[in-house]
Amino acid sequence: MRKDAERNRERLVAAASEIMRAEGGDVPMELIAARAGVTRPTLYRNFPDRQAMYEAVLERDLDHLAAAVAAGDDPLAFIRRTAEMMRVYDKFLASLVDMPDYDAAKNQSRMASVLAGPLTTAQRRGVLHLDLTPEDVLVACRMLASHWKLDDEADFERVFERRFALLARGLLADRKLGA
Repeated sequence: MRKDAERNRERLVAAASEIMRAEGGDVPMELIAARAGVTRPTLYRNFPDRQAMYEAVLERDLDHLAAAVAAGDDPLAFIRRTAEMMRVYDKFLASLVDMPDYDAAKNQSRMASVLAGPLTTAQRRGVLHLDLTPEDVLVACRMLASHWKLDDEADFERVFERRFALLARGLLADRKLGA
């Protein structure tokens, strides 16, 4: 790929990520092109439809997640980062209806593979239960990220922190949180 074409693609993915985080996945594609400073033909040459854009943004976020958890020392940071990423992707769910070829299993498998290394490290350190699987962590992260009506709190940041503390206590292997 030519350097300018590669830069345009990166700008499009960055713009899409920014806009989709703020407004959800069902934003006009032309808004993404405008934010990236490229023409509509450039947008559609790189991303023929919303699904291709969504998958590129998800791939980028998974790459960032993998790099962040690989570099971190906090054994619970990967759980927090994954849950925070899922919180963002909840905003995209409405647009998934328009993406019949979306392969959720493939993306879940990729997420599980990203989490496998940090999970194993935390288990070897004796921080997390040995019987946890990457899929268990994904379920826990989904629970953290979901907007439930059961929460008696208007501030979702406080809700998220409360859920994270509760979840961490349940996942930790016979250790106190913060010990």
